[in-house]
Amino acid sequence: EEMAWFANQVNSDAGNVTLKGRLTCDIYLNNIDEDNYAHKWTPIANYADTGRVFSGIFDGKGFTIYGLSIDNGKDYQGLFGYLSGAQIKNVKIASSHVHGGSEVGGIAGYSDKKGWKILRERAMKCDNSWGTSANAYIRLYKELLK
Repeated sequence: EEMAWFANQVNSDAGNVTLKGRLTCDIYLNNIDEDNYAHKWTPIANYADTGRVFSGIFDGKGFTIYGLSIDNGKDYQGLFGYLSGAQIKNVKIASSHVHGGSEVGGIAGYSDKKGWKILRERAMKCDNSWGTSANAYIRLYKELLK
């Protein structure tokens, strides 16, 4: 519920794209013991549907988000859809399924250079079922290292 509230605060028509948030415990978006996750996630900064980007701060405090489920064929899919100048740190994604079009990742579908640098430096871990959708994230990483 708390993650859905946070996403709604960013994604709504009067959304706050500079919102700051932090986790205080592990989050289970779905029952990870089930094969088919019932609750499908709409990315924070749902760029594919709203054009919204996230420029705020999100600190996972070392906690893990379990059961992230996205399977919709859209671009810019992940916990966050599109990061622009955002600070995302200390969060882990595990036991999750993220599939979409292009620009797809566990933490973020897309991030600008500043956001990617922060993601990379904070050594966040993703343990996901990717299929081929991780290619966009790997491509972005290689482009930013040039």
